[in-house]
Amino acid sequence: DYSKKIVSKNINNASAEELRKVYGIGPALSGRIVQERERLGGYVDMMQVRAVYGLTDSTITKLKEHFFIKNSKQVKIALNTATKDQLLSIPYFNDYLVDELIKERTLRDGFDSWEKVMLTSRFPEEKLSLIQLYLTLD
Repeated sequence: DYSKKIVSKNINNASAEELRKVYGIGPALSGRIVQERERLGGYVDMMQVRAVYGLTDSTITKLKEHFFIKNSKQVKIALNTATKDQLLSIPYFNDYLVDELIKERTLRDGFDSWEKVMLTSRFPEEKLSLIQLYLTLD
């Protein structure tokens, strides 16, 4: 019914039931979207929603018609001065990677480019654009 007005809502406040109202999203996908949101402590960019397994481009397009991400005041962490605990707060990092980043940062007197950051052992290159939502080299 085309007379229905689309009401847009912050995806960080959406229930699994609300997500299922989007064409192409069933119980499994809505569950994964909610699970990933909880793991991340909330989405800061639609790019993170796009990374949920099983979402197609057309479903993402429909999702964006119904949901938005409130311009989050995500404070970026400065990689070159961050503490271990600050780095561990980044959802895509684990103990091993944080220890390696700190080791590399110390050896290099800080990182001056993302290319150098990506040389760190086991750095998840495919997640760089997501990691950059949380980190800065300044």
